[in-house]
Amino acid sequence: MLALGVTEKSSSPWASPVVLVPKAAAPGAKPELRYCVAYQSLNSVTRTDAHPISRADELVHWLGTAKFLSTFDLTSGYWQIALTKGAKKKSTFSTPDVHYQFRVMPFGLKNVTATFQQLVNWVLAGKDAYCTA
Repeated sequence: MLALGVTEKSSSPWASPVVLVPKAAAPGAKPELRYCVAYQSLNSVTRTDAHPISRADELVHWLGTAKFLSTFDLTSGYWQIALTKGAKKKSTFSTPDVHYQFRVMPFGLKNVTATFQQLVNWVLAGKDAYCTA
């Protein structure tokens, strides 16, 4: 993440621990570990953003009349949203050697789904006749 420019070294007084979580593996495959930041403490003091998220059943109903279907691959979508200076400091995580902070929106924070949905809605605004999120 450091080489990709997603994180940077930090001297923030905030810090969350890193945990390694096993990824789901196919039968017989060697299980891999996923690097995660445990933001429970930060999330517990974060005010909830109540921006609505699209309901899957409504999307399926809306798509039922479509003649064409296309999708966007938003695998690294969160990493397209830069954090403010204050948010960077709060995103800090600790390793045995050094503190790092995210430069872009990480997974695991309480409101990232709502923030990302707001961005997608903004990008797709005015295209309701043929596009939904």
